Amino acid sequence: MINKLIAGRLNRKNYLLTLLWAVVIGFIIGFVNGLLKKTFPDTVFIWGIIGDMFLALYNIAVLPLDVRRAHDLGWKGTWVILVSIFNVVVQILSNLNTNTSPTIQLLFGVNIMLTIIVYAILLFKPGKDGANEHGEPDTTNHLRTFDIWSLITNKKA
Repeated sequence: MINKLIAGRLNRKNYLLTLLWAVVIGFIIGFVNGLLKKTFPDTVFIWGIIGDMFLALYNIAVLPLDVRRAHDLGWKGTWVILVSIFNVVVQILSNLNTNTSPTIQLLFGVNIMLTIIVYAILLFKPGKDGANEHGEPDTTNHLRTFDIWSLITNKKA
């Protein structure tokens, strides 16, 4: 099942479509989590852990799309997976460490820069022309049908 989700390639247009949906959903989750932290200040730690769990689920949901986009660029998906794991670990460390040590601040800053760089490359760098070791280029136009579920599950139209 996992191989089916990460097999193949994903063009920039389809990647942007799903990433926009993921960002909207992530923003809503983050907003609700922040609202709960403000509303119930005695339970900030609990809401931080719940927010981290949602962040992990969010990263798991978006990860196959990131890997397929990396495949379109001719990269191995391992790089994208490592960045996602680093992102989740830094988020968890920042929530567990309430006094915000300089090391955590540095890790958080590196994490933000690394994430921006990787996602900028995934969004803006054109994919390789023709077939590569990950298959033929993605020619499906999911923007026309707005079929997000087929895009996420890697089901060809």
